Amino acid sequence: MPWTPNPPPPSPPPASFREVIGRWPATRFFARDAGCSPLLVRQWRHRNFIPPQYWPRIVAAAARRGISDVNADLLARLAAALRGPALPRSMAAPGSPNAGDAR
Repeated sequence: MPWTPNPPPPSPPPASFREVIGRWPATRFFARDAGCSPLLVRQWRHRNFIPPQYWPRIVAAAARRGISDVNADLLARLAAALRGPALPRSMAAPGSPNAGDAR
């Protein structure tokens, strides 16, 4: 029986939008898949954010390219982590969606 190397261990899911973009072979390919310019993708990478309106194209492209762990749930979790925890209603600014004041 010939020796075969062990396959590499699966990589962990991306922990940031930067890491999502980094899963593509090049910025220009990510831009093409997202439907925007490479300059815009570089700005997203710098800001560590991808606007939600681009998520469906990115998720579809990841599936097409065999890029694992990039899905709508992951992108939503990354966005939620950037926003931080929601304030309790008692601490929210008056008039904000979390304030709970009846208007």
